[in-house]
Amino acid sequence: MDSLILIAAALYGACIGSFLNVCIFRLPRRCLRLWRPKLSFCPRCRRSIPWYENLPIVAFLGLGGRCRGCKGKIPLRYFFVELATALFVFYLADRYLVATPSEAGPFSRQWGTFVSQAIFGCALLVCALVDADWKTIPDEIDVPGFLLAPLIAWIVVSVNPLPVPTEPAERAYPLLEWAPNLAALAHRGKLALESALPWWGLSGTGALTSPFRAVESSLAAGGALAAWEPQVCATFAAILGASVGGGLIFIIGKLGEWAFRMEAMGFGDVKLMAMIGGFTGWQGVLGSIVVASILGSVWGIVSKVKSGKTTVTGEDLAETSPLGYWALRLFGAPREAADNAQLKLRLGGSLAARLATGDPYLPFGPFLAIGAALVALWPGTLLWLYGQWADYLKRAWLG
Repeated sequence: MDSLILIAAALYGACIGSFLNVCIFRLPRRCLRLWRPKLSFCPRCRRSIPWYENLPIVAFLGLGGRCRGCKGKIPLRYFFVELATALFVFYLADRYLVATPSEAGPFSRQWGTFVSQAIFGCALLVCALVDADWKTIPDEIDVPGFLLAPLIAWIVVSVNPLPVPTEPAERAYPLLEWAPNLAALAHRGKLALESALPWWGLSGTGALTSPFRAVESSLAAGGALAAWEPQVCATFAAILGASVGGGLIFIIGKLGEWAFRMEAMGFGDVKLMAMIGGFTGWQGVLGSIVVASILGSVWGIVSKVKSGKTTVTGEDLAETSPLGYWALRLFGAPREAADNAQLKLRLGGSLAARLATGDPYLPFGPFLAIGAALVALWPGTLLWLYGQWADYLKRAWLG
């Protein structure tokens, strides 16, 4: 039974990967139709591709990576997307459907978590690759993602008969692992209002605090609300995560726009981060941003060095970002110069010149997607690494 589940998961994963390739190609070109879809075709010779040449993974290897009609090269990424999706779904099946206890039969497995993680991972892959190619994130993916995340959270908790929060951290659905305690929220909300309302001349035990008292008493008495507590908590965590994710990245983008005098974060990143928060909670938002910032900074420096020039003119000095301007000043550039004047820099100034003149735009979506995938799949490991890094910095700082 377990072997059949894994084989089926790998086959379905490869087929899903083939569909993801279609989405990655067609979504930014506005030619994806779910009703009466157009047959797959070669972008070069426009030849329709028959079904047997469209088999995931196998067809690419059988054709030798070339179109049978025009002999043009098929991008290697198509093969890797199909292979990676097959391995990803296989891994999820092994983790949630095979490695979990099954004494009560196959329906005791965490099917809800398996499906939700697979959907989330595929959505991240499409958003990341479209953003890398087109510097835009498709609304067809991220908008339904953050709108449906609370509903998915409710369903996942309802269909998972196993108590997920008591499972090992590496197997838990992060949103369930980090969901708030409803009784604690109700109690804190009641105390906060009871202490604040008298300051405004209102009763601390009136109608404004009655909803919190009702929730608290219902949970304490084991009432109807107690039976729905996991679903309510997970849904609240999804809504809060989406709000924090979209709001935080919006603020970061505005601060970056003020600091760099150019658009630092597109609104597509805001919607993508809202989707990530809806699936991972606000804690996952913070983890995703930290990972994305580290990876994006490293890749951004490499990209600017590769695309920048070794010589700088006065026009480059005037148009570069504040960081680039001060980097050039550090290596001897004047405060200002004529547009066509060649600036003389000190030894090592060519690196500063590359950083100042390199391509300023770097799509942030792929790095957010990588961070979200790490948070969703290995939250315990990521938190452990953060703790180790914090301990290292503490020892280095305090000696």
